[in-house]
Amino acid sequence: MFWRVVAVEQAKIFRRALLWIELAVLVLLVFGMYGLLFIAMQTGLATSTDGPGAVQAQLQQLLTWPEGPRTALSPAGGNGLGGLLVIVLAGAVAGQEYTWRTLHLAVSHGIPRGTLAAARWMALVLPALLFTLTPLLAGAVITAINTVASGGRLDWVGLNIGRLALSALATAVSLLPYLSLALMLAVLTRSTVAAIGAALGYALLVEGIALQLLQLLGGRLAQVAAYVPGGLAAGLLGAGSSLQVNGQALGPAYLAPGPALIGIALYTLGFLAVAAWVFRRQDLTG
Repeated sequence: MFWRVVAVEQAKIFRRALLWIELAVLVLLVFGMYGLLFIAMQTGLATSTDGPGAVQAQLQQLLTWPEGPRTALSPAGGNGLGGLLVIVLAGAVAGQEYTWRTLHLAVSHGIPRGTLAAARWMALVLPALLFTLTPLLAGAVITAINTVASGGRLDWVGLNIGRLALSALATAVSLLPYLSLALMLAVLTRSTVAAIGAALGYALLVEGIALQLLQLLGGRLAQVAAYVPGGLAAGLLGAGSSLQVNGQALGPAYLAPGPALIGIALYTLGFLAVAAWVFRRQDLTG
C-alpha cells in the first residue's frame, strides 16, 4: 500500500504548475549566472592580486568542462535558492491538502495516517532531487557548448561523473531539513500561507540575517551558525572554514561533511517526528 500511496501523491505533485515553474526559475538562474561569468571574463571586470590573466583563467574553468558543470549546483543547495523553493513546494503541497480536504478523503478510505504522512514526504523527495539535477544538466549543456565554442574538448574522464553525481546527491540531501520543516509547519497550522511564511521567515530572517549578525560578535556565538540547517548544508557541500581576513575568521568554521550529514538527518527526523505525532492526533472532520 505504501508505494501505491507514494505514486498517487507524486502524480499529484507532478501535475502542479508550481513544480515546473520552480524548475524553470532554477534553469533561468543558471543561465544568468553563467552569463554574468562570461561577461566578467570577456570585459575584464574581475580583478585579483594575481592579475587579470589569472582571474580570466579561473573564470574560464567555471565556464568550461570539466569544472564548469559543478558551478551550477551552487544555488541549488539548502543554504541557497534551492532551500527556499523546496519550502514553497512542500508548504503548498501539504497545506492545500487541508484546504481541499483530500486528507480526510484518504483517511476515510482506510489509508493509515502514518502511511499517508510518510508517503507524502517520500513523494516530495524526487522533486527535491530534481531541484539539483535540473540546474546540473542545464549547466552541463551550457558549459559543454562553451567548451566546444572556445576550441576545447569535452573531457569525460576529467568530468568525473561519479563525483558529480555524489555532489548532486549531497545537494539534494541538504534540502531535506527545509522540506521537513515546511511539512511540519503545514501540519501544525493547517495553512499553506502560514507554513510557507513561517519557514521562509526562518530561512531568510534567522539564517539569513540574525545569524549573520551573531557572526560579527565572534566566539561561540558565531559558531551557532554552523549547527543550523543552513550551516550544516554548507558543511555537507564542502564550504570548509569561514572567510579569513588578516588571519582571523569572520564567521563559523563549518562542520566536516560527515558530522554535517548526521546533523541534517537529525533535523529531518525531528521535524518529521513532530509532524507525524501531531497528524496522527488531528481531528480531520472539522
